Amino acid sequence: MAFNVSEARKLVLDLGQPKSGIYFLDLLLSYAVGVAGFVLAYVNPPASLTFWAGATLSMMGLYRALSFIHELVHFRGRLPRFKIVWDILCGIPLAFPSFMYVKSHTAHHNPKTYGTKYDGEYIDFYHQSRWHMVAYLVESFWTPVLLILRFAILFPLSLLIPTLRKFLVEHGSSVVIAKDYVGEWPSEREKREWLTMETACCLFWLALIGWGIAGVIPLKFFGTLYVVMVGALFFNTMRTLAAHRFANDGRILSMEEQLLDSVNLDNRFPASVLSALAAPVGLRFHALHHLFPFLPYHNLGEAHRRLSKGLAPDNIYHRANASGVLSAFGKLWRRDPKIALRPIETAST
Repeated sequence: MAFNVSEARKLVLDLGQPKSGIYFLDLLLSYAVGVAGFVLAYVNPPASLTFWAGATLSMMGLYRALSFIHELVHFRGRLPRFKIVWDILCGIPLAFPSFMYVKSHTAHHNPKTYGTKYDGEYIDFYHQSRWHMVAYLVESFWTPVLLILRFAILFPLSLLIPTLRKFLVEHGSSVVIAKDYVGEWPSEREKREWLTMETACCLFWLALIGWGIAGVIPLKFFGTLYVVMVGALFFNTMRTLAAHRFANDGRILSMEEQLLDSVNLDNRFPASVLSALAAPVGLRFHALHHLFPFLPYHNLGEAHRRLSKGLAPDNIYHRANASGVLSAFGKLWRRDPKIALRPIETAST
């Protein structure tokens, strides 16, 4: 059956308004859970079950809080205060400022660059060796160290060394999975934001490191933070591998093909609870998000229900569904032929 984008859009057009109250409440509660779990882990011996229970709780809370960076790209113009709060709570202390995600994610949603060599969030895992997926998962273990090194040490040096600055802008300022991705330089308007956030991250981490060397902050604090950050990043890498089929060999795809190359996770209870934990802040509706990126995360569940009910049973939208993160990842790992991209009939207007 031909896929009619206009027909689908009519079903969800009234759901496009983000509600700032929901955003702030969700972020603050998630962050509070993350901090509480961190404290619980920190005050207990590393070998204890209580430590790992607290660390896991902290991972999940901070993972959800960090995931709001995705919403910032799409709604930063309509939620400017939320962006400031997110950067203060997450971006600066976790060395993960929001500017690192804007340009790369914008390219990921551009119909002319999605899945091509210009899309830093895409690798053709389906046709490549499985070792590429393993390498991507393993990156979680050294990414926290690289982030701190980038802002605390390399950033101030880059202000004196132009070649280092060029390297940081093009290869150290984007949240991507493709190693050959070259990041865009900030515009004149964006330069002030970049320098402000970079300076804040630098001062924050130099202070922490200095207090650690002076013995004010125990080594256990840094060890606990490392465990929590690695866990949160590992959850995100698994979620990322389940968000797309990653079966495009580099060609420009139609909107319908991009839909089929993306994944919605099961929204039926109780599977929906696990999907929400594994892919928080609406990321479990990733195919829907690529179809209609103007929808805020808190309305994606309702939009998915409307489309599932309102579109014909043979509509291609239903083919984007998967039963969970492990199922989606398993199909990619096995190179399931059912997820390979094939020509489809389209009716986009």
